[in-house]
Formats: sequence, C-alpha cells, structure tokens
Amino acid sequence: MKIGITLIIYTALLLLNLQTTNGQLLLRFEEGKATAYSLNGGDEFETSELDRDKWMTAYPWARHLYCSMDVSVYSDGEDLLLKNGQLHITARRAPVTTKAIPYEKDDFLLTCAHKPTVKNLMDFDFQSGLIYSKQQFTYGYYEMNFKADPGEGFWPAFWLFGEDNQEIDIFEIGGTKTSSYHVDVHCKNGCDNYKRFLGIFRSNWGDYLETNTNWSTGFHTAAIDWTNEGISWFIDGTPIAWWKGQFKDPMSIIANLAVTDKEGTFGGKVNEKTKFPSEMTVEFIRVWQPDPRAVLKFR
Repeated sequence: MKIGITLIIYTALLLLNLQTTNGQLLLRFEEGKATAYSLNGGDEFETSELDRDKWMTAYPWARHLYCSMDVSVYSDGEDLLLKNGQLHITARRAPVTTKAIPYEKDDFLLTCAHKPTVKNLMDFDFQSGLIYSKQQFTYGYYEMNFKADPGEGFWPAFWLFGEDNQEIDIFEIGGTKTSSYHVDVHCKNGCDNYKRFLGIFRSNWGDYLETNTNWSTGFHTAAIDWTNEGISWFIDGTPIAWWKGQFKDPMSIIANLAVTDKEGTFGGKVNEKTKFPSEMTVEFIRVWQPDPRAVLKFR
C-alpha cells in the first residue's frame, strides 16, 4: 500500500488519498469511523485525444449562451489539446460565423431581456474550449488540478450543472484576480441562506475569496466536498468556504475557458492588450463518491 498526500484536515475530519493494489481510495475520518470514497469518475487526460465517451465539447443545448456574459463560441474540440498527460483548454482570436445553437435554423431568433434579439447564425471574434461530462453525479468529493493564464477578458471555471439550472461553482476566476476564487451555488427554487434585507431583497450567496495562492504561476487543486448537509470548498486541501443546504439531483461536470467583453464581469473586458491564445491547463479531474462497501470503525 502506498500512502499519498493528505488532502483535507478540518475540525474532526480527515481525508487521505490511498493507492492500493485494488485501486485508489479516499478515506474520511470523522466521529469514530472511517468511510471510504472510491474513484468513480473524472479523467487523468493521459490519452492522445479527448475521450468522447466521457465528454461533450459544448453544452447539450448550445455552443454559445447568448444571454451569458461570454462572447466566445465553443468549438468542437479544436481548442482542446491533450499532451504529456495534460488537457490544454484554449481561448483564441479566431473570427468565425457559426450557429449558437447547432440544431436550430440560421434565422432562429435568440432573445434576451438585456440584449437585442439576434439570429442564430452569428459572427464571433473568439472561440474557446469546454468539456461537459455525459455522466452525472451526486454526493462526493470533486477535484481538479489546474493552472490558468491571466489576462483581462478571461473567465476560467470548474463547475457542476443540473436540471432546473441548478449549479455548484467550484470556482470561477476573473482573469486579472490571480489569487481570488469565486464560489457560488444556484438552487432550483432559490438557496435558503441567501442574504436578505428587510425580508424582501435577496442577493447571491457567493463571492470572491482571497487566498495566498496564484493560479497563474503554478498548479493548484480546487475541490468541493458535496454531502447531504451542504458543500465545503477547498484550495490545495485548505477549507475556504462552507454552504449549508441541499442539492439532491445529479449534475454534470464542466471545465471551460470563456472570453468576456464587459467591464465588471468575472473576466472583465477583453481588449487589444489581452494576449492570445490563452490556456487553462488541467492535469486531472477526479470524482470520489462514498463506497458503502468500505466503512471502517476504529478506536
């Protein structure tokens, strides 16, 4: 048995990454028992091409979200490169005319409350890469080891998404905030512990968290522990946030690098000084889920 690195220590909880002859296990120690997590999803990206049985290269419904804050279109694998055991997700200047929603007609109208109505066949100045897991998951420990190029207009993200726009943002990054991670949740019927003012106004729970890491100069591991009680966020094994609430529905895993052109958004406004191509480099994505066959008691 080969013992790997300690991943998490907080209060009475400890997670260890163990490599055994039977595969990898993640052990959670809490309140007198050890619960095993088995590796049930993700990718080590050690192949020469993206595993299309695991991943899609766009959202199931679109290659561009017109009502979102990004201005790039997601290509069909052109901006995804696997090399030396790493996935390189790229954003680049590449003027292209293509459909935002591939299965709709060219003149299908895209409507948005804060934008003018446009036709589905659109002109884009930028294209970028995205992976979207075909498999969906629930409770577990999700982690991604990555680094990302800095720059105005870049919006790297690692997140989970499910039906009814349920969303767990493991991180969203603004291209110039090289030590900040934005974490958030978006629930089916509104999240219970959103801030309230006079019992009327609500604001998002999530926010930017300042850390002592720099995601542009070296690899870091961003993770969440999703249980039936809530979600804990970690950077390099250090807890940085906690949300109490419940997500029960399965979600897909997404990692992407978007381009934005609006001041005040996550990435900010892309401009003539923004350096292209830009990359988010991923060494692995792992999904560990509780294994009911392996619960150990100790004294």
